[in-house]
Amino acid sequence: MKLFGALLITLSSLTPASSVFIIVPGIVKQAGTGALLSFSGAALVSLFIAYVYAELCSAFPLTGGEYAIVGRVLGPFPGFIVLGVNLLVLLLNMSVIALGLGPYLAPVIGDFSPAWIAVISVVFTTLCGILNIRTNALITGAFLAMEVLALVILTVLGMLHPERPIGPMLAHPLVQAGNHLVPAGLGALGLAGSAAIFANYGFGNAIFLGEETHDAGRQI
Repeated sequence: MKLFGALLITLSSLTPASSVFIIVPGIVKQAGTGALLSFSGAALVSLFIAYVYAELCSAFPLTGGEYAIVGRVLGPFPGFIVLGVNLLVLLLNMSVIALGLGPYLAPVIGDFSPAWIAVISVVFTTLCGILNIRTNALITGAFLAMEVLALVILTVLGMLHPERPIGPMLAHPLVQAGNHLVPAGLGALGLAGSAAIFANYGFGNAIFLGEETHDAGRQI
């Protein structure tokens, strides 16, 4: 894998459509019109974290991601702690995204259990994951292209039908409280920002393939 492959892995790990259609509604509910501020802050924090990941993976281009890197830098026990955290987080990530598919598939498949939709989606993605690596790459690329197309369509529709100027949204963010709009406090913006970091988290998966990256010290 070279630079372009690492970039595609990072973008596909972001699950662009899932981040926007599943994670963002919760952020908007938390921060209201301040969601843009929360995402901007999260993007800046994520950029710094990504540089740290890039430096560590350049120094230790190992398979295993954070587990291998922390184990090499701090020792086996901290590495196993990170391994346990990763296993838990990955399970939660899959569950959140899988359960979030239900409302979007309901108009197509009707009143079907969201839990069963989640189970079927996890089984389907698992079957894709055990295919030949080149076949898997083609499937991942096809889904990534569809996700980006969906986001382009959403962005164009949003830009063509603005509801309010962007200036007041940034200067005076509002959030819904019952049937009223109230100012969004720093606490609400901060909590939404922590979730927005998750929506930006794609760099973590690129380092899992450090050993498979050509000239990882320069290209990761």
